[in-house]
Amino acid sequence: MTIEQIYEIADNRGIAIYAFPMLELRAISLRGGHIAIDRSKFTSDTEYKCALAHEIGHCVTDSFYNLHTSVSVKELNERQADRFAAELLVPFAELRRAFNRGILFNRILARMFDVTLEFINMVLELFEYELLSAARARQTAHAATEIAINNLLEFIRSQAPARTG
Repeated sequence: MTIEQIYEIADNRGIAIYAFPMLELRAISLRGGHIAIDRSKFTSDTEYKCALAHEIGHCVTDSFYNLHTSVSVKELNERQADRFAAELLVPFAELRRAFNRGILFNRILARMFDVTLEFINMVLELFEYELLSAARARQTAHAATEIAINNLLEFIRSQAPARTG
């Protein structure tokens, strides 16, 4: 997904993005669909894109907090914004297909989805349960197929007429 496509998603959701120089922060989201982001604080377009998707996640999921918010609520809100960004930039179905094709190295996955290594690590942590569940489901389906074939072969053998010589 390109930066332009992300801008379009924000625009379609009524989220305004402002280029805004900041002293310490790189980006901040405000209720009402406003994002201020300082592009000069990012070392690459990929890093900028990942941060922008995360900030849009705050707006879309209404995951905001302030200085007085408890740490646990802050973490939950950050996780919700991360989840939105992960699903936007690294859709689970595509990630699962990559895993099924044997693409398991984080650096290759990051390049494949055009995200930072830090971002793909976060995505893998978020999707860990789903990836493990998909792998287990595949193993279970394989085992069930094997059992069904063995049962069918056993049935066929038991039904075969006895040959006389």
